[in-house]
Amino acid sequence: MTKTVEHILPMLIQIEENFSRLYHNVATIDGQYNTQLKTAAMVLVRQEKEHADYYRGLLDQFKGSDITIDEGLYYNIKSVLSEFKKGIQRKNHDSIESLLRYAIGFENRNGDVLRAIRNNIKGQDEASIQLISLIDNLIKAEAAHSKTLELFLPKQG
Repeated sequence: MTKTVEHILPMLIQIEENFSRLYHNVATIDGQYNTQLKTAAMVLVRQEKEHADYYRGLLDQFKGSDITIDEGLYYNIKSVLSEFKKGIQRKNHDSIESLLRYAIGFENRNGDVLRAIRNNIKGQDEASIQLISLIDNLIKAEAAHSKTLELFLPKQG
């Protein structure tokens, strides 16, 4: 069965909603954690919710679109989502650093997924070009999230 952009957007919405919950957990952890980290986490909660809403808008905008997505890419996204859901539920993050490294890794993987989607869109029609541009903006936002989180990791050296 041919997969379209309509098939992947709900999964991307779930990923963003999961990130939002993860960052909410970081922001509400009890203890003597950096208040700047908690503030940054709340900003990320808001941004991830905005991304989910953005994807919902794209889902409405591209409903019925014939922009196809490679089936292998579809299953790759599905796998990333499943892995993220399992990892976010694990209780093995024994420190805020562990949780941050986990989040950074998944922000980076999410960026990789978006790049794969972008590179998979072959059409040259207006809708395809518009979708590529929108995805490019999201890739930049995910990279910015990683950089923000990296600010709170202990300095190596």
